[in-house]
Amino acid sequence: MIVSSLPVAGESPKTIDFASKVIREGGFVIIPTDTTYAIAADATNEQAVRAVIGLKGRSASKAMSIIVSGYDEIERYADPNDRTRRIIRSLLPGPVTLLLPVNQDCTSLVCADKTVGIRIPKSEFCTALAKQTGVPLTATSANASGQPDTYILRDAIEQLGALGTQIAFAVDGGELPLHRPSTIIDLCGDESGYDRPRIVREGALSMEELMKKIDEC
Repeated sequence: MIVSSLPVAGESPKTIDFASKVIREGGFVIIPTDTTYAIAADATNEQAVRAVIGLKGRSASKAMSIIVSGYDEIERYADPNDRTRRIIRSLLPGPVTLLLPVNQDCTSLVCADKTVGIRIPKSEFCTALAKQTGVPLTATSANASGQPDTYILRDAIEQLGALGTQIAFAVDGGELPLHRPSTIIDLCGDESGYDRPRIVREGALSMEELMKKIDEC
């Protein structure tokens, strides 16, 4: 296994080059995000997504969120209305996963109930990797299904290694500071027009801060 350490600034062109090559070739990479360590693969490659599902030991019926490089990419895979766009720009980049109405470009393995979970982490490394790879990345946490999230690379390697997973490449971002997963927010709402954001999972972004941002939109 190759492990590459990120500098404090989070900029590492050689690491991004190598990681994007692995992902484009159908492999996966363990990466640090702004919340937990994650398994990044090409979310448009069904075989790669199935491999990630298998290595985590998780159900294929459970949808997988994606990481994109910026706002324009969101609308390739989701169909937000004007108010939802304002909320998106208020919350992202940041430690949140937004559940949005899916459009036809999203594969079934990363979608559920006509929704897709989308992240733009507050991480220069993550967004640069997604941009260079040219595809959305899987954003599933780097842990065995049902086990604690990982905030240190060693823990991710130990959990996945215990399942017999062969890890080719991992990026070490040190100990991640938030020690909480992303907050999950459902912005699909109802037929009246997505006016009722719903908190699906409390996480790194506090409820108070979240509601303040949404109310300002």
